[in-house]
Amino acid sequence: MCQHYLHKYNELFDLVDIVSLFSFLISLTLMPKLSIIVTREKQYKRAENETSEYDAHCFIVKSAESCDSARTKLKFYIFKGKQMKMYSLFMCALLVLAPNAFADWILQTEESLLNFVSIKKDAIAEISHFKQFNGSIDEKGKLSVSVDLSSVDTKIGIRDERLKNNFFNVSKYANAMLTGNVEISRASSLENGDYYTDLVNLTLSLHGVDKQVQAEVTIVKLNENKWLVSSAKPVIVNAGDYKLAEGIETLKKLAGLPNISLAVPVTFELIFKK
Repeated sequence: MCQHYLHKYNELFDLVDIVSLFSFLISLTLMPKLSIIVTREKQYKRAENETSEYDAHCFIVKSAESCDSARTKLKFYIFKGKQMKMYSLFMCALLVLAPNAFADWILQTEESLLNFVSIKKDAIAEISHFKQFNGSIDEKGKLSVSVDLSSVDTKIGIRDERLKNNFFNVSKYANAMLTGNVEISRASSLENGDYYTDLVNLTLSLHGVDKQVQAEVTIVKLNENKWLVSSAKPVIVNAGDYKLAEGIETLKKLAGLPNISLAVPVTFELIFKK
């Protein structure tokens, strides 16, 4: 009978070794604090080594007293083994859920809009947009949006080509970059359908120039995994601030226009999903 307990005792520690290894892998993947699992397993192993001679005696000597001691010790390790198994299953569940908890918010281009308005002859306003842009908001609230300037769409082919080549100079400056910060905790605390409006400082990198712009933005929590970040008011970008005044002059000559405004209103509706 004592041999039976010895066999079960060894089987149990094989199980605990597997659980310990699994817990260790989770701790490396999920969070450093989970390394306490490994520390506890080492303590159990150390206790086993320190009492190995006594344990061997308990399982070999066929006396009632020795077998009672073996039973007591086996029950203790069964209890500890069950605890570690439950803890590891809990950590496994956290590991499965963790990617969503710490995932970035990804900009959904197909659901978003990025428009700008060009004003010519002092009174004629034309709305254009960009078709390709991407971006994200990370877990710390850092916003980053990259705009493919060659995707400009004015609905007139020749004008698109002039903007790409004579204004944006996409062969040298292919993208515009917008960066800033969003109050991630404030946005996350909103109820579904709620919103808030805030004045944020953004950095626009365009045509080789980095310049700070202020934008009044509205953030709407559409659901737990979807936000809308939109301009509460148009953001006025001055082409002269980005060394684009010369490009405006070139467009005027090519189109035979008396004037084109340097001030360009920009609006956006950006959908982010987790």
